[in-house]
Amino acid sequence: MKPIRPLTLLVALVPLAGCPIIDDVSPLPTGPGVVGASASPGAAASPAARPSARPTRRPSAEPTEEPGEDPTDAPSDDPADDPSDDPSGDPATDPTAAPAGAVGVVPAGQAEISVVAGAACLGDRYGEPCYVDGPAERARFSYPTGVTAAPDGTIFVAANNMIRVIAPSGAVSTLGGAKGDELFAKPTGLALDAAANLVVRSSGDNAIRLVTAAGKAGILAGGGEEAALIPGEPKQEPFSRFEGIALAGSEFIYTVEREKHRIVRFSRDGRTSVLAGGPDAGFADGDGASARFYEPAGIAVGPDGNLYLADQNNNAVRRITPDGEVTTVAGGSGSDDLYHPRGIAVDGAGNLIVADERTSVTSLMPGRVRRIAPDGTITSIAESGWKDAAGDPYHFEALGVFVDASGSVLVTDVQENRVLRLDVR
Repeated sequence: MKPIRPLTLLVALVPLAGCPIIDDVSPLPTGPGVVGASASPGAAASPAARPSARPTRRPSAEPTEEPGEDPTDAPSDDPADDPSDDPSGDPATDPTAAPAGAVGVVPAGQAEISVVAGAACLGDRYGEPCYVDGPAERARFSYPTGVTAAPDGTIFVAANNMIRVIAPSGAVSTLGGAKGDELFAKPTGLALDAAANLVVRSSGDNAIRLVTAAGKAGILAGGGEEAALIPGEPKQEPFSRFEGIALAGSEFIYTVEREKHRIVRFSRDGRTSVLAGGPDAGFADGDGASARFYEPAGIAVGPDGNLYLADQNNNAVRRITPDGEVTTVAGGSGSDDLYHPRGIAVDGAGNLIVADERTSVTSLMPGRVRRIAPDGTITSIAESGWKDAAGDPYHFEALGVFVDASGSVLVTDVQENRVLRLDVR
């Protein structure tokens, strides 16, 4: 890889003159006007533009027996060596620009489930590789986490320590090709801004990355030797679990630091600060400095301008105002409403869509997707163990969620290594 040097031509609303180029990647396969954010509101494909999917299955409310085995193997792909660090020709960009498209509404009820791409795989050691590009039915992923989508139907998925791209046709490719694992350092949270730039939360080196629509990749905050999002703080060891990211207005990027139990805000003038939480785990509402979380995961911005946080180990969803005031929306101590919530999204009506790790506090059955209405009503739109129209149980373990313009919910399934679509009609 060539030595990094300042990315001097990206000088729009965010001062990116100090943002180092990591490498060139292919231009993002999306058109103008891309909007959206993983685990936050945004617009994606209309129904006519969706990627091809396998036949849908409608569940009943009847639970069944234990789920199938969870595949474990991740690929080991050696990165290629053909980068270019010439920044000439980049358009002006604003990675804090707000998603501007319509966000669909997710009705209450039971969802039909379809598989967008991927399938269970055992890993290379068993002759079933979990890193395969190609048609949707042949493509394979390993531990997909964050997901976001564009209005033309292109879906971006953090998986295999890379960023995988699902075209509207269903074909799967890897952003940056074989060097994708080197470029993104264990990406988890993903978001697309209004200028078609991809903002990436990298847990491997605790960084926020930017990939411009023209295909330039750089670091906005964190990364490098110190691996600290906030300059001057002690080095943080890589923490490669799911950490979400969300875009708010034209001002801020918000992300989670799970190990430090806090929410960090990156502003368009290049400053990073703690909005709420940290340094110790706990469960407390209050203003930013006094609030406490316990390994928070996903984060989303609602139509009311507030942040919504999946506070995983507190079994709760928390609301955070732009000023840092924290309240509890659902779950918490003694509640069975949520169990290890991870991904979170907000639809156009303010319903919260939450990926729950288990179907209850006492159950070993993995996977459900919960809907929390603005009045506080909590229901499931899908649960592992429910039966399809043929009477067969299906199983999944949801992690990342994203609501598209039609009200469909995209879900990453870390048990079966695939991307699902949920439709409540």
